[in-house]
Amino acid sequence: MGETDPGQKRHTLATGETVTVALQTNATMTGTVFSAALSSVRDLLPDELSPLRFAPNRAAITFVSVA
Repeated sequence: MGETDPGQKRHTLATGETVTVALQTNATMTGTVFSAALSSVRDLLPDELSPLRFAPNRAAITFVSVA
């Protein structure tokens, strides 16, 4: 494997392959929370999950974006 930049480090994966990754990553995260009808949110979720009750008959829906 060739030279690595000073900001990078080599890691060996479980497969035995060696990869070089940056030690620092920059990202921007934005999010917002909306109130929605509890029954509508319950219908959208898999059976194993339950909605977070925000108020009587209301659930919280969160949208998050990472870029």
